[in-house]
Amino acid sequence: MNPRFFALILITSLLGCYSCESTSMNQNSRKKHSFPVNQLELEKAHFGGTLNFNPYVDLEPGISWNAELIFKPIDLGSDAIDPEIYGTTLDLLFHLDDIVLEERDWKNITGRYPQEDIWGNHSVYVCGAHNPVAINHIEFLEREGTRFKIKINLTIDFSTEAVAYENTTVDLIFDADFTGIDFIIPEWTDPDSVKFPRHWKIPEIYTEQTVEEMVSRFVDTSQYSLTRKGNQFLFNPR
Repeated sequence: MNPRFFALILITSLLGCYSCESTSMNQNSRKKHSFPVNQLELEKAHFGGTLNFNPYVDLEPGISWNAELIFKPIDLGSDAIDPEIYGTTLDLLFHLDDIVLEERDWKNITGRYPQEDIWGNHSVYVCGAHNPVAINHIEFLEREGTRFKIKINLTIDFSTEAVAYENTTVDLIFDADFTGIDFIIPEWTDPDSVKFPRHWKIPEIYTEQTVEEMVSRFVDTSQYSLTRKGNQFLFNPR
């Protein structure tokens, strides 16, 4: 299999933390509540790429992509679970991490990718409780300038740990600003022991030229303008 998406990790943080009950409780004895899908209202979203490599875990250089979706706080009112303990407001934040695209030109990112073309670790965290997520498909619908419209369908399995919600399937359609690619000069815990395989072609000194050469292996750098801020290199989309 040669998936366009090498790994897709979904981490959801529900910062209101009102829905958790003790993990020692018998899950079968707890009442399950409907997840408030119809109240989800996106505030902003963006996605972009990062150049990563790590000799400690034998992670070869590559561009991984990620998206962040920030939703407006939900006032649950009388529908809140244990409001005296957790309050009545739900803050919701989605992270989609470690997406690898084959497209060299970001303007050509398009199409639908079904479940069999997406693999990796999919999970949701609700107040520290971990539950699996099935990504059914993800689709880049259209693009206007540097803004993409993206659709994702996912199923959250709330039965694994102590979360008082029913299993939920949801479609998310959102506009996301493309933020380009960044690279931050890595700092190793034991730099004297760090050795890169020769075929990784890691430069001895990180300059705009050497970093652009690394990034150019994976994307068309002519589609970006490069700036540097301290130890961070930013490839902004043209």
